[in-house]
Parts: sequence; C-alpha cells; structure tokens
Amino acid sequence: MGPIYTGFMLSAIVLLRDAVPGFAGALLSVGVCASLWVSDSFAYIVGSRIGKHKMVPKISPKKSWEGFVGGILGSVLIWLILWATHFYKISLPYALLCGVVVSILGVIGDLIESRIKRGVGVKDSGNLIPGHGGMLDRSDSLIFGCITAQLLPSWVVRALSAPRRSMCAASMPIACR
Repeated sequence: MGPIYTGFMLSAIVLLRDAVPGFAGALLSVGVCASLWVSDSFAYIVGSRIGKHKMVPKISPKKSWEGFVGGILGSVLIWLILWATHFYKISLPYALLCGVVVSILGVIGDLIESRIKRGVGVKDSGNLIPGHGGMLDRSDSLIFGCITAQLLPSWVVRALSAPRRSMCAASMPIACR
C-alpha cells in the first residue's frame, strides 16, 4: 500500500512541472519542493529553540506551535523569491497565500504520516537515512504540499471567478512571461 500511496501522491510534482513549460516550470516544481523543505527546516530550528506549546503531543510530540509559525515563514520566504523572479504572473498576495497554504498542508501531511506510524507502532518509516526516520519521513510533507500547490491555483481561480483563458495551462493560472 505504501508504494501506491507515495507514488500516486508524489505524481503531483510531475503535474506541477508539466503545467508551466520550460525553465519556469522546472523552477516552479523545485520552488514548491524548496518551500516545503525550508518550511520543515525553519519549523525545526524555531521549534527546537523557542517551542513551548505542543501542537499534537500524542501524534508528534516534538512539534510546537512556535515551530509551525516558523515553518510558515520559511515557506512564505521561498514563495516571495518565486514571485520576485517574475517568471510567473502572480501577485504578491497570491504568493503569500501559496506560501501559507502549502506549508500548512505540508504539516498536515507530516502529521498524517506520523499518525500512520504510531498506529502500527513504528518510530521510523525506514532506515535508509540514519537519524532521519526513513524516506517517507523525508517526503511526507511533499505529498500533501505538492498536491496543494497543484490544486490551489484552480481553487483560487474558481473562488475569484477569473477567466481561464489567461492561464498557461488549464490547471495553473501562473502564466508564463
């Protein structure tokens, strides 16, 4: 079941890459992954230094609300860099929204994976990377974060009733310049 879960869910990275042609699409897919990796790193740094308020101690005892906010700030930072490249016709508020929402869904993905592990009585999902909990632990935030990055534009377009003809691809309102 694990290979189907991860393989199917991580296919969102490929869909994201194909949504925008050329270098801009490659930068977008790497940028989304980077926003999740930086979010995880900022959450760890902030949470380990000043984290006092536990999020869900029964599922993930080391996650704190302070780390959660630090992670969001890290993700937003990467989305601001993507906005500043001017490869995409995205507004500053949209970049901020993407940074926040992608980070939050990345945390949800991490918590779901932690809950699955706790449910089967396993601490780590593997031992390929000693001290890091396995490959699933390294990619759990990518699963939900990349799907969110792929679907968020179409949700925003529907919510704002924007015309789809201005999009670079049917599901991505991030038009190429």
